[in-house]
Amino acid sequence: MGGSPSAGAPAARLRATCAGGEHCPRGDQKMHRNRRERQTPLHSILQSLSASSGAPSNSVLLLATLALAAGAAFAAPAAASSSDGASALQMESFEKAWSLIDQRYWDPDFGGLDWQAVREELRPRAAEARTNAELRDVLEEMISRLGQSHFGVIPSADSRDESVSDDGPECSRELSQRVQELIAADGLELQSAGPGFDFRFVEGEALVVQVDDGGPAAQSGVAPGWGLHEVDGQSVEQIAGCLGASLEPRALEALVYKVVSRLLLGDEDTTLRLRLVEPGEGGATVDHDLALRRTIPADTKTVSFGNLPPMDFRFADALAPLPGWSDADGRALVLRFNVWMMPVAEAFENALLAALGGEEQVAGVVLDLRGNPGGVAGLSPGLAGYFVPTAESLGTLRYRQDTLHLRINPRLVSRSGERIEPYSGPLAILIDQFSASTSEIFAAGLQDLGRAHVVGERSMGAALPAVIQELPNGDFLMHAMADLERPGGGRVEGEGVEPDLEVPHTREGLRQGRDEPMEAALRWIAEQAAADGVESESDSALGGDPEEERG
Repeated sequence: MGGSPSAGAPAARLRATCAGGEHCPRGDQKMHRNRRERQTPLHSILQSLSASSGAPSNSVLLLATLALAAGAAFAAPAAASSSDGASALQMESFEKAWSLIDQRYWDPDFGGLDWQAVREELRPRAAEARTNAELRDVLEEMISRLGQSHFGVIPSADSRDESVSDDGPECSRELSQRVQELIAADGLELQSAGPGFDFRFVEGEALVVQVDDGGPAAQSGVAPGWGLHEVDGQSVEQIAGCLGASLEPRALEALVYKVVSRLLLGDEDTTLRLRLVEPGEGGATVDHDLALRRTIPADTKTVSFGNLPPMDFRFADALAPLPGWSDADGRALVLRFNVWMMPVAEAFENALLAALGGEEQVAGVVLDLRGNPGGVAGLSPGLAGYFVPTAESLGTLRYRQDTLHLRINPRLVSRSGERIEPYSGPLAILIDQFSASTSEIFAAGLQDLGRAHVVGERSMGAALPAVIQELPNGDFLMHAMADLERPGGGRVEGEGVEPDLEVPHTREGLRQGRDEPMEAALRWIAEQAAADGVESESDSALGGDPEEERG
């Protein structure tokens, strides 16, 4: 079976070695005793920023499917030579933002909203704006009328002082510019080497949730539950401060995750300096200043699609023991991959057929899509066809002038030409706050069809393509360009996929080395398999009766 791939953004979970390439259980690090009271958890920053902004809750920004509009680049705004010039610049920016949405919003009727009337109502306020911050208030009011997610305004580096609270963390102009560059790059131009661990926001703090076996983080003793405080001298709180005050906490968390994940990446063999905090007994902690050498995992494949730059792809499969079951009774097949790119089709089928056709009994399948940001949406109907015997709909994408129906393609013939039938045994899908785009389409569709049991945390609610467009004043408008309707009629965009069984990571669980969401998925598989009376996988999988579909 394969190794553990990244479940975060492409190449976010990566292997590396310690500085110098030698085994270093506590290599190149300084240790400091302190108390937890000294730490400032990220949730306090999120609360202070959102409280100071007064921004509408729908100012949610896109993470995984973000695309930089052609010709847009983060840059300093044009300087205004006078008050009248400043007013004209802000007015031009208002008209640009309104027009972009007017031309690209997927519903030409705007859901009954009189978009022209919104423009006429807010133009006088826009005409009075002299600064980017003043205009952002107007634009956020305009956006709020849509009642949609993935519309928002990102401050330029030169205007960030207007948007960060005096009580917020320090954000230098240099860091602000770097943060915006990382947001704009969207992972397509980034190096793929990294330190060998992944993190999530757990109970308001950035905590390590997974460490690659044998990587530099593991060699240095890093373990799940450790807090990630600094990356190359920049604190997580500083990065949050650079993103401004006009985002609600969930959206800010998503962007902070995106930026920090990308700061962890770099050229192969370069050194990454980190400050992590190890939890101890009674609230005591130990600070670790680490120097880790970035490397690319051996199981990484570089793939291309269309005109996109090369991207890293990782896939892994494993048979996991079920609670209360012996291995002879059966285990669960766990499949995971880091991004929806073309190689997943072959890897997915090979792993599924090999496990179900092998000597060991497979009691169910767990598909781990945690942190998977999406990719090629057209792959989802094909993969769903390994679990659904009929051409059901996974959902419908609606654009301004087009509609795309994602119709499942039941897999009746393998890639090698052999007759197969969709697997009908228990299927659990793991998602979390950073599962997005195609991962959400897949999970929501199979959930609505009653074919999969979704476990974990509410997903990002970022299923749609969106663009970032620079405005004349140097700020950036982010706006979605399509809408997704679930098979059951609901929406994913802005709402996310609600799990059937909500099981988040906990600080204590991570400290104990537990993956609580995975444990819950495996328990559910065991319960379903026992209730269904599992006898032999030939009776329920790829070659069995497709009418015995279970959810």
